[in-house]
Amino acid sequence: SIARRLQMLPRPVLPASHGVPLSRGPLPHRRNPSGVRWSHLASFGTPLMGFARSLRSSRQFIRRGRLAQRGCALGGYAALRTRAMAGCFPISSVLPKGGKPCSRALGLRSASKQGDLPRLWKYFAIHRDWCDHVLFYEDGTFAQGRLGGHGSWQLTSLGKGRGSNLELELRWQSYSHVAASPVEVLSSSSGSTETFAAEAVKLELVSGEGLPCPGSEKQGPRALLFSSVGSQCLPVVRDHWLAKPSMMQFDVALMFYKEASSHAYSDLSELVSTQECVELSHSPGMKWPNFMKWMEANGGAEAVAARYDYVWVVDDDVRLDTAEINRLFSILRDHREVEFACPSFDASSDGVWRYFDGHDPKYKLRYTDFIECTAPVLKTTWLTDPGFARCLQGVRTGCFIDFCFFPAAGRRRDAVAVVDAVQCHHPPRGADAPSEMRQVQAWEDHKEDDVYFDQAGVPRDWYWFRQPQVFGGVPAEDDGRRAAIEFAGTTVPVPGSSGVLQLPSAGFGTAFYPEDHLLGTPEEALVCESVDAALRAGVRLFDCANQYTSQRHVGAALERALQTGLVSRDELVVVTKLAQFDSPSEVVEGVQRALGELRLDYVDVLMPHIPCSNEGWRWFEEEVDAGRVRHLGISNYDQLGAQGLPKLKELLLSCRIRPAVHEFELHPLLQNREMVEFCQKEGIQILSYSPLGAPHKVQKYVDGISGLVSAEEAEARRYQLSCLDHPATIALARRRGVSPAQLVLSWHFRKGFVPIPKSWDPVHIKANCPGVIASLVLEPAEMNVLEAMDADVRTILLYKKGTRREL
Repeated sequence: SIARRLQMLPRPVLPASHGVPLSRGPLPHRRNPSGVRWSHLASFGTPLMGFARSLRSSRQFIRRGRLAQRGCALGGYAALRTRAMAGCFPISSVLPKGGKPCSRALGLRSASKQGDLPRLWKYFAIHRDWCDHVLFYEDGTFAQGRLGGHGSWQLTSLGKGRGSNLELELRWQSYSHVAASPVEVLSSSSGSTETFAAEAVKLELVSGEGLPCPGSEKQGPRALLFSSVGSQCLPVVRDHWLAKPSMMQFDVALMFYKEASSHAYSDLSELVSTQECVELSHSPGMKWPNFMKWMEANGGAEAVAARYDYVWVVDDDVRLDTAEINRLFSILRDHREVEFACPSFDASSDGVWRYFDGHDPKYKLRYTDFIECTAPVLKTTWLTDPGFARCLQGVRTGCFIDFCFFPAAGRRRDAVAVVDAVQCHHPPRGADAPSEMRQVQAWEDHKEDDVYFDQAGVPRDWYWFRQPQVFGGVPAEDDGRRAAIEFAGTTVPVPGSSGVLQLPSAGFGTAFYPEDHLLGTPEEALVCESVDAALRAGVRLFDCANQYTSQRHVGAALERALQTGLVSRDELVVVTKLAQFDSPSEVVEGVQRALGELRLDYVDVLMPHIPCSNEGWRWFEEEVDAGRVRHLGISNYDQLGAQGLPKLKELLLSCRIRPAVHEFELHPLLQNREMVEFCQKEGIQILSYSPLGAPHKVQKYVDGISGLVSAEEAEARRYQLSCLDHPATIALARRRGVSPAQLVLSWHFRKGFVPIPKSWDPVHIKANCPGVIASLVLEPAEMNVLEAMDADVRTILLYKKGTRREL
């Protein structure tokens, strides 16, 4: 009988490059990932009877009650060896050193993730009726390796803590042998997931780690899902969030805000009573106030932050399955630079703002300054942050807190993200599907939330409306270890000008100094070759000026790149500056000269090289009106000292076209915090020149003081004045395996600045290109080290003091 049944088993025809679990065919609950076509084996031949006898003898051995641990191994070995002799597979591939069956012998795929395939754990079972591999999938299903049975599994702990008794429940949906029980329960009295047993049944781990043990440290950090739920929530909670309880890597806290006497509350209570990691309480109110109540009831912000690393504060109608919730938290743990995030929404979703959180398949995640309050994920460390705590104190309906995440995180351009790799659904609301939350508080009353934010002491520029921006993202094909960011650009609103200004993550300085002649290459060749190298490295922003003798060579290089198709004009951002002008005609003449040298029809940004009068600014505005200039900027207001901010405020009050950018010296040794804070508050993008602390200026200064001080003191000055030679920078760069320049430029990127480094060395240009700068993720502790370097070192003064006579 066994031989006849075995003759009817299908034998898979497997591609050489991809293995799948052997079974009778694709399981009804899972698509066949490799598209394997299954064919029946016409006949095994005579050796099949030997396999049948071996299997029968092993069954008799089990039934006589003489099956000890060694008997398990021997029984499995006998069956496998006879199958190998029967021609099913070569014995050398089945039994490696150690005598345990090898997964690839049965065509099993690795337990590590392959693309979007589910993770699995491999066990070998000696059963009263059969011997076979059993594959446990992370989605809560299992399948026999050869016999074709399948079902669902759930692992529960009978106690608390590591070492507690475990029960593994197998619910068979399809069973391939006689005398089958639809539910089997195996146990592990040691608390280990390597071996489970029941009467005449033993399940032993083949290799690697065992099934994830509830409450075990092996699970890693745990996250929290919090939601304030109403009477319509049961399908979402039961069929999505808790669809696979055995694979939940997060806890769930629910607060029911409708009447506690309702049938929905009873049904929800019954569901929760069967779930170990879910709690339910009752509190009328909106989601965010209820979250604050729950947090206080559970020991406060510090206790919650100690227990969980992330919390997803989600509306009760957002549909996302268990596995995808796990994946959301997993992706954020791979991208620790992200402080606040939300999943993307599918095309059929509806919502309040819907700016750019619709799913974009090109990205794994996108860095933004705005995410929906519908489903934000927070790092729990922010619950203890005083600034963000004020936001939580002020929030009522969720309105306005959308805008708070970005400023709370220090306006870092990689701190807030939409996770495109995870896609959820938010149902449309209308007359046929009304929102229960609007029954609690009318939508029209949301506008009153600003009163509570003001009372909590939240700065108005944190929560008040601004045009949301997308800064860039991680491509979808990225594996999580290679943080190669495809930077899309910074969007800066410029009222009164044509559209918005798109700034790349970094630019290229083109000032040519007298000491550059010492390189031995003619200026024209040096500039053209460097600009070409920068374009090929991905640089699209070029900082020029009429005072720079290099401007005409930059124009020649750009013209050649445009003619050859290396770059299009729309991709370029060309900045130029005028230093001296006393009348409108001189401004017109200066702009026309710049256009002639750059060989362009317009420049993207025009700025005075030094602060100008309000009348002079009006002359610049006329150039925008004439179409020769797209946007205006300012520079060097920080050099006015205490008068810098008052002068800038005066300009903003009187101007018709606001400056889009402010260019001034900025690096870890000169952080200009007051000016930076004002510009970011006003929405003026900062361009930082001398972003590395101008090493050439420091060198000239050190050369100038040699002979006036000792050599040791001169070198000590270099360490104090040079970002690249500073001990803190060198130590961090060595630890991260990057250059000091890359580290400092990444600091600019994380701070939200657009650095404009300059180099004539193609190797340095490529090493410091925008993609490399954006890919280096600095930890908060590393940012703090660089922040502490601030020493008010203004290198323009060093440059002026670079001769012995002046000193």
